[in-house]
Amino acid sequence: MLSQVLLFAIFWGAIFSFNKAAKDAGVSVNTNTGTVSVNKDGNTAQIGEGVKLPDGFPSAMPIYSGAKLSAASKTNGTDYTVTATSNDSVEKVVNFYKTQLASNGWTIDSSSDSSDSSGKGTLISASTSTLNGSVGVYGGSGNPTTIIISVYPKSN
Repeated sequence: MLSQVLLFAIFWGAIFSFNKAAKDAGVSVNTNTGTVSVNKDGNTAQIGEGVKLPDGFPSAMPIYSGAKLSAASKTNGTDYTVTATSNDSVEKVVNFYKTQLASNGWTIDSSSDSSDSSGKGTLISASTSTLNGSVGVYGGSGNPTTIIISVYPKSN
């Protein structure tokens, strides 16, 4: 009986220590939303089902309607990366971004397509007077379309 109590105390002590170390490192887990977040020295990252756009994400960069965010980060206070998925086709998502980027004041600097046996994708590079951005759209047969967005300030 004493060994079971001791084992129980060690187990809960380890859990407490782990939770404290995670909080000290800026890690939090939200079991209600299924999201893991890291917030350390002004840099943030989220992954999971309850991901939201980072504070300050540029409103000029469109987010595909109905896309489900799965990861998002903000580094250096100004650099953003967002990953999302959609059940729509690569072509439909790419057409949305080409149209919406132009409508939101972006210049499309380049667009390249690729395909292989696992699927196809398009990488769009765009800029405004103050921002650089890229949108990668990738998909394969039977899998959701993945959208990866990066936005960061132009260097002076």
